This record gives sequence, C-alpha cells and structure tokens, in this order.
Amino acid sequence: MKPGKFDIDSEALAQRIDAHVRYGLYDINEWILQQMEIHAGLSILELGCGTGKQTLPLARMVGTEGTVVAVDIAETALRALQRRAQELRVDGQIRLWALSLDDLRCVPCKELFDRALASYSLYYARDPYAVIQTVQDVLRPSGLFFFCGPGRGNNAELLRFICSLRGTELEDDPVHVLMEDKAPQMAGAYFRHVEISTFVNPLRFDSVDSLLRYWRSHNLYEEQLERDFAGAAEAHFQRHRSFETVKRVIGVKATK
Repeated sequence: MKPGKFDIDSEALAQRIDAHVRYGLYDINEWILQQMEIHAGLSILELGCGTGKQTLPLARMVGTEGTVVAVDIAETALRALQRRAQELRVDGQIRLWALSLDDLRCVPCKELFDRALASYSLYYARDPYAVIQTVQDVLRPSGLFFFCGPGRGNNAELLRFICSLRGTELEDDPVHVLMEDKAPQMAGAYFRHVEISTFVNPLRFDSVDSLLRYWRSHNLYEEQLERDFAGAAEAHFQRHRSFETVKRVIGVKATK
C-alpha cells in the first residue's frame, strides 16, 4: 500500500496523535510497550517511527546502555523526532535511518536486535512478507517482533458518517484484510510462536471543530466534502454531546 498524503505529513501525524491522546479513553503506548516486554539495555529496531510516539518512550526505557534504531521514509518526521529527542536528552540512544521498509533488506546490517516494532507501518511495504523475513533475520534468538495496525471495523463510525455524505456503502479495507488474515500467517512462516491481541479505543470528540481537525489530518479527508461534512457535523452536535468513533487495532507478537 502506498503511503497517503497525510501519512508522510509530520504535522498531520502530530495532530492525529494529539487527538488520540486528547479524545481517546486509553493510551495505545501502554498496550504496545507491554506487548514488547521492554527493559534496560535492549537493542530495538523500529519500522515506521514517524515523529517518535513510541521511539521516545522506548529510548527512555532501554536507557543509556540500550539502542533504538528508528526507520522512516519521511525525513521531516525524522527531523522532528531528532529535535524532540534532544529536548528530552535521549538522542544518545537513538539512531535514525531515512529509508522505506522495502529498502531495509538492501541495507547491510551487521548488528542484531532484541526487539522490533512496526506500529501502523507494515502495510505500507510493497512486500510485507519480505519485511517480516528481514526482521526475523536481524533478531537475536528468542527476539520479539511486535507489529500492529487497523483491524476490521476501525473508525467504522466515522466512515459511515462520510459514506452517508458520499451516498456510498462501506467496503472491506485491504489493510484490514492484511492485518487480520494475511500478516499473522506471514509471521507464522518465520517465527516459532505468534500471538494475536486487540486494542479498542473509543475517541469521543466534543465539538464540531475537534471532529473537523481530526478529519482534516486523516487520509479519510476529501476536500470536496468539506462543506457537507461541516454541515452534517453541526447537525450532529445539535442533537448529541459528542461524536464517537472507535479505533480497533490488531496486534501480532511474533517470537523467534
């Protein structure tokens, strides 16, 4: 899947993350970090790090004896991550690689990692199967790879809202098919043990403006629907105190 416009826009990414923190009931980082079993001194490979939502806490947790190698195709996001890491004084344990997930297998890597993470990124690879194989190759024995992304029903409430404006029906998303059906099987081909988990996080927007800001930072945004979306949102908030859409996330923990 080719990254959308807002996937490589560091400002849009920051707005979405802020919305998840501000309007979500739960913190996805708590779930991700628990799945990864992090402790001091580990070496971690992170694929699709963005502006560092997981990178920064990972760097704090592994400490000065550990390392986080953070990979992303968007150099603007990496620069934002570097600035934030310097502010938090964890830049010493972070190394940044500007490349796509598919290019990872072309980079000679002599070091091995204890953990690998791909949060909301694996499905952007042209060949997710090859990425999973590459990760398995660079993990130490008993190393752990955790990847996660949207599952079936993710943001269904917002999608139905948009479809009502378009006059269309909901369709099955190929990303959801990959995350729920294909990727766990791919991991099972290379890892000795695979576990599936889920994370469900309702986002409750409290105003027209908050909902509009989220939509405008998302790949679901369509400029031609701007007026209709704003009008429908106004009508919704005249009847309801909030607009709820639910993030439904699939996580795959694969142990080498």
